[in-house]
Amino acid sequence: MEKPNTEHNITVGIDVPKSKQMINAGLKKLLSELDDLKIKINHVDIPEISGKISSIKLKAPDPDTAKTKSEIKALTRQLIDFKNEYASLLENMNESLSAGQWSKLQAVIDSMNAPSRQADQKNTEFSFNKWGDSVSIEDILTYTEEMYQEMCDIHDAMEELYKITDQTDERYQAFLKTSIENSKELGRSISSLIAQSAQWAGQGFSLDQSEALAKIGSVYANTADISDTAAVTDLAAAMEAFRIRASDAVTVIDPLNKLGKEFAVSSGDLGDGLQRAASAMAAAGADMHQTLAMLAGGAEITQNAGEFGDFLKIGAMRIRGMKDELEAMGEEADLSADSVQKIQSQVLRLTYGNVDIFDNPDQLKSYYKIMEEISDVYGTLSSKKQAALSDLLFGSQNQKQGDALIRSFQSGQVQKAYEAAASSSGSAYKAQEDWMNSMQAKTTQFQAAFQSLSNTIFSDNLPKFFTDLGTAGVSALDNLIEKFGALNTLATIGGGFLGAKNLGQQNKTDAKLCGAQYIPRDEVGILV
Repeated sequence: MEKPNTEHNITVGIDVPKSKQMINAGLKKLLSELDDLKIKINHVDIPEISGKISSIKLKAPDPDTAKTKSEIKALTRQLIDFKNEYASLLENMNESLSAGQWSKLQAVIDSMNAPSRQADQKNTEFSFNKWGDSVSIEDILTYTEEMYQEMCDIHDAMEELYKITDQTDERYQAFLKTSIENSKELGRSISSLIAQSAQWAGQGFSLDQSEALAKIGSVYANTADISDTAAVTDLAAAMEAFRIRASDAVTVIDPLNKLGKEFAVSSGDLGDGLQRAASAMAAAGADMHQTLAMLAGGAEITQNAGEFGDFLKIGAMRIRGMKDELEAMGEEADLSADSVQKIQSQVLRLTYGNVDIFDNPDQLKSYYKIMEEISDVYGTLSSKKQAALSDLLFGSQNQKQGDALIRSFQSGQVQKAYEAAASSSGSAYKAQEDWMNSMQAKTTQFQAAFQSLSNTIFSDNLPKFFTDLGTAGVSALDNLIEKFGALNTLATIGGGFLGAKNLGQQNKTDAKLCGAQYIPRDEVGILV
């Protein structure tokens, strides 16, 4: 099989020229604002502050000096210092101007049709005092570092997907966009949704199928409170054993959810037991609902669904006389149970002819049906015959689980669980709706929004960080821009922050991104 091409041009990142352009654009706007501010200040004759403006302008960095990532880093720090000094100047104006001076300045600003939000001195604390309540320069740098890591998580997940699948850049672009949308809808991080899609693709499913299965697996992971890996493992085992198509995968998580709510065993534990028992149960003629019913009924007693799944697997193999396979697993299997015909005759003898494990000479009954019939007559047997029958069916090592299965049939719990499983349609997505109101869901939705924003920042759309940040709920930066019109260039100087964390890319041949080999990209950007 030809190895999939992993060089795709949707990888996020930014190069030095791009960073320089954005720094330069932000710097020019800041300088322009300083000029505008000086004109307004001169109109009210405040020479001290006017002088400070001139002094600050002399310290403006020169983006043309940057050639490498390290120089971008230094340049960014200069720009941050420059902007901080600008902010300090505005703060100083706020503190030092008298009410009369503010009034004169306000009149000048109004006469020049400049936006104003300062009616009097009481309301003139418009600069970084208010902003400081929500975010600071160091906060932004911290966010930038965190966002870089979130972007790397997405990058790494996409890398795994590239290794397993072979699609066009356009398809991966569409996949990433859908994953971002689904992550917010499902309350999952983007990277986890992509990683789960990659796991499904590794199971042999197409990218379209993997994308759909990752949604279902995420619902299961959410409502069962299990990991993505466990969700994929549980569902894949059930789907393979019971021949469930990818388009019908929700039929696995519906009964898991309903039984987890109505019986004293969690849906995650039931899923673990199901994946352990599924293959053997299917071979023994039991369907998924019957298997889950036995798991739910028995595990209510044993309080260990995973262990009970192993027990059902062994029981299914014993009833079919699979002596060699049992011994290979370290299980006991005496000569009296080395063929299904011998087991048939012994079960008939021990139940006084009431239970035949065959429907007809060529067809073994399902394991569920056999155990249901044995449970019906078990109480009528002598203790000696009960012990012999249990030893035959379960082996001496599994008497506790065997007794639990028989008792759960006798009490009607297994039958009740079967009815619940068979009528569980829609249960999982209803539980997902309820889960979305939980604190965990809200937290993960925040992470999804944060990752989406991070992905945007480190693509071609850096300024979007500053305008989307407030909307995404991670700071009040938008409010700052609204309250403090003079600093609207906060929406354009974001490129510099990349350099501050040494995140720029030196070139497109040997640069590294997120610890992996850099993947070149053209003008195609990440869609969000």
